[in-house]
Order: sequence, then structure tokens, then C-alpha cells
Amino acid sequence: MQMRDKIVGFILALYPVICIYKMPGIDLPLGMVVMYLIVMPLVISGLQKRYMGGSLTKNYVVFTVYAILITVLLRGINNDVIGLILNSICIFILLRGGRYIKPFLTAYVYLAVAFSVFLMVQYVGLLAFSKPIEGILSFLPTMIGDEVSSLRTYDYMTVARIASVFTEPSHYSLYSIPPLALLLWNYVSVKHRVWYIGIITVAILLSTSGNGVILMLILYALFFLNRLHGKHAILAVAIALALIPVAFKVSEKVESLQYTLEALSGDMGSDNSKTYYRVSRGFMVYGDLPPFAQVMGVGYRNSENFLQSHAQNILQKYREGDVTFDYYNSIAAILIYFGFIGFILMTIFISSVWRSTKQYGEKALLVIMIISCASSSVFNTDTWFMYILLMTAMSNSYLINQENYEKREYKQNTKAYIK
Repeated sequence: MQMRDKIVGFILALYPVICIYKMPGIDLPLGMVVMYLIVMPLVISGLQKRYMGGSLTKNYVVFTVYAILITVLLRGINNDVIGLILNSICIFILLRGGRYIKPFLTAYVYLAVAFSVFLMVQYVGLLAFSKPIEGILSFLPTMIGDEVSSLRTYDYMTVARIASVFTEPSHYSLYSIPPLALLLWNYVSVKHRVWYIGIITVAILLSTSGNGVILMLILYALFFLNRLHGKHAILAVAIALALIPVAFKVSEKVESLQYTLEALSGDMGSDNSKTYYRVSRGFMVYGDLPPFAQVMGVGYRNSENFLQSHAQNILQKYREGDVTFDYYNSIAAILIYFGFIGFILMTIFISSVWRSTKQYGEKALLVIMIISCASSSVFNTDTWFMYILLMTAMSNSYLINQENYEKREYKQNTKAYIK
């Protein structure tokens, strides 16, 4: 394995963190600069003659082409459209390559563990000194303003929430859940695997991310049910159900966990709850769209502009103060932006991944990524890059093609050495 592939794998695993910052001196995302000036040249220099992902890559390209066409048709050319086109080209080139997949997965696991350890250090600092170590680099400008911190404080809480090197606890948890699945099913071979599982699990709980806690519980349920059969499975389910009220009772003693449960359950008000804003609101907007928009879509990040021109009553109905209107979970975003046609095309891509995986652990990882679509960050370019790569990496045909390529490369290098 060449150093080029290790560098690409490491940068891709770190990409969501890089995307937090701007390039010093110019008003451009640091992630964009790194992707176009470093990652793309390295990947292109090692492109192979055959598609590594086969039909999976083609299925994703079909979805992307439709997404770009409908956006240009309804919105024209602007920065969002240009970004969508450039990012789609990057994803296609990344899928066309592939030799960096193994170092990417390994780097992803180690970085998740490192970020989890740092979050635990932040938590200790918060308890001991009421001020954790800051995870955001102060010497770099960020994409969301100057006063950005990995420490989240709220007027209605006396305890802050921590996010490691991210700006939101949910961003940390959505980054760390897939590596946890990789470790549970031993999909990536690393030393101290059990310790790493424990570190990530504890860190997700300490982050008090509602998305993270729910996804982690689902992940562990899938993991244990896969290993239990008959009476043992029934006993495990009974014990889990008995522990639920105990867990809620304990959470009442921890203010940050209590806030998370209230926000998810809607006790903070139906229009202000995370469940409404992150999950149901997007589907409600889609249900009120004109029929042609439900079928074709309104274009990428174009729902506010579209409704302003075609249905202002819907815009007023779902506007939430000063919060960005185009904030939806990923499934709802696909339906709104690209319509039922785009949703079908994305479903074809995901189903092709599902059919090509055989191991239960690979399917569980795919399930977790699909469920993660309850968050909008999955459809953002930083996390979306990683999730697309993970889904494609789980394809048996992808891994078989890569294995065959590595064997051919090894034989060629051996022959050249003998000569």
C-alpha cells in the first residue's frame, strides 16, 4: 500500500473536522481547498482502469445527474449548484479510485477513538474546573462565525454540553457511531478493540446527544440480538425492557440528559422540540408541496425560494423564527429537493448496496447510516462524503474488485523485482 493511499485515507477520515474551518486569508472553506488541491490530485494519480464500485457507482451517478439537472432547471446556476456539481465530481472520482478505502477505515476508527478520549478529558475538566479544554482551534476562522466553541451552554441549563473537536454534540455522535459499528462487528482489525468500543460508548453518553444515544441503543440491540437465539433472545429483550424505566429514572438526576429527553419528547413545546424540527417538519413540508413539486422536487436548498414564489402560505406555516428554513433531515431533504423521482433513485442506490452485502455486521452498519438520516448533517457534504464511501466499501463486489487489483499489483511488483 502506497503512502499516497494512506494520506488520502487519513484526510478523508478527518474531513468533517477540516470542514469546520475557513482557509486563512481567503473566504473559502478549508475542506474545499484540501479536497480539490490535495485529495483529488492524489486520487486521480492512482486511478484504476476498472470501476471499483461497479453498478453501485453508476446508480449513485444517476441520482446525482438528476439532482443537478432539476436544481439547475428550477434555480439556475449559483454557489450552491456549483458546490453540488463539484462535490458530485469529487464523490465520483473517489468511488472510481478505491485503494485508499482500507487506510480510510482504519484512520476513521483511530480518529473516532482519539476524539472520544478528548471528549472524556473535556468532561473531567468541566467537572473539576467548570471549564473544559476547548476543542475548536482559535487561530483558524470557522465557517459559522467567530464565537464558535465545542462547549455548548444554554440559558435554561446550568450544565454545559461538550462536543470534542466538533461544534455540536450531535456532530460528534454522528461521526462516532459508524466506527463503533465497525468495531463491534470487527470489520476493521485493530488492537485493543474492546477498549475502543468502551471509550466510544462512554463518550457518546457523556456528549448527551439525543441522536447519538438513540442510534447507539439501536446499534447495540442489533448486535446482541444477532448473537442470541430462542429463550436467550426473549430473556435479553425482557431485561432490556425492564431497564428502560431505570434508565429514565437515572436520567432525571442528570440535567443535560434530562434536557435531551425533553427536547426529543417534545416537552419543550411541540414547535420547539427536536423531534418536530429535525424529523417531522420536513415530511410535513413535503406533504404540503404542490403535486408537481412532490414528484420532481424543488431543487437543492431551494425550498424557501420556491415556496416564496409558488406557495407563501406554506412558507409562513413552517417558518421557525430566524432559523434557516432549509433545515431538514436527510430523507425529507431528498424528497423536498429532488422529489419522489430522486427518492426512488437514491433508494435504488442504497438497495444495491444492501443486496451486495452478506455479513450481518455490514447490514447493521448500513441500517445505522440510514437511521442517521434523521439528522441534516448526513446530507451535508462533509459527512456525506464519508457515508457514501462507507456504503460503497461495504459492497462485496467493491471489496472483491479491490482485492483482485491488489493481487495483480503484487504480482507485477514481484515480477519487476525479480527482473
